[in-house]
Order: sequence, then C-alpha cells, then structure tokens
Amino acid sequence: MSNHKRLVKLSAVLLIATSTFAIVDISGTVFKDFDNDGLLNNGDSVAPAVPIIATCDDGQTYTQNTGADGKYSLTIPATVKKCRVEAKADAIGMGDGMNAASGAPLVDFVENGATSHDISLGSAASYCQPNPDVVMAAMPGYFTKGKY
Repeated sequence: MSNHKRLVKLSAVLLIATSTFAIVDISGTVFKDFDNDGLLNNGDSVAPAVPIIATCDDGQTYTQNTGADGKYSLTIPATVKKCRVEAKADAIGMGDGMNAASGAPLVDFVENGATSHDISLGSAASYCQPNPDVVMAAMPGYFTKGKY
C-alpha cells in the first residue's frame, strides 16, 4: 500500500474519531439587571455562584455555577441539538429580570453552540433602599377629628 493511501485512511479515521468526540459550549453571563432593561450595562452587576443547569435532548444533565465574573460555559457533546437551560437564581435570593432585549428568561430552550445566552436577574428588594423615608399626609380635624 502506498504512503498516500495510508495517509488518506489515517486522515479518515482521525476525522471520524474527532467528530465523534467533538464538543460545543453553551455560554453566557448571568447578571443583576438593576435598570430592568434585559441588557448588561452601566449600573448592573454580574451574579456569581448561580447554578446553571442544562437538560439536553441526549437525556443528560450538565451543570455549572457562574464564576466570579458571572460567566458560565457548559461543555455539551456536538451530537446534542437542544438543551433546556435554567438559572437557579433563588440560590442567591434573586428572581427573573425583565429580559426585554437580549437577556434570556430563567428557563429557556437553547440551541447547542449558543455563545451569548445571557440571563438577567431581578428582585424587588434590589430596587429599594434598606430604610426608606416615608412621608404621610395628615390633615388634623378633617377625617380624623384631631387624631392621627
């Protein structure tokens, strides 16, 4: 057998082997969306330690927590077409954000290979100061007969 034929056969075997074991990532950033616009921009902050769970059409579950920078990257086999990706925001006391523009909901179906699957989080407590000033109008003698 000539060297050329051996090289072609070896190349074909390597191609099959690498395509069988190829992997693709689903990745993005999880962030606290303080301006409630679904975008990570000024005033918002990243959300570390949020569990990300992908349940894929191969029947497997892939998990990872977001890093200190709010980013996650799930390594999924290339044979997988779609995954149900969920952010467990309640682990850090948050809920879902507005997701109006590019932020995805807390549970979403994602094509394998999605590289900017950003997830925005929100919480009513995030938008309120701890001890707000409260003003109440009182009109003595009007409805209260001098008591208020």
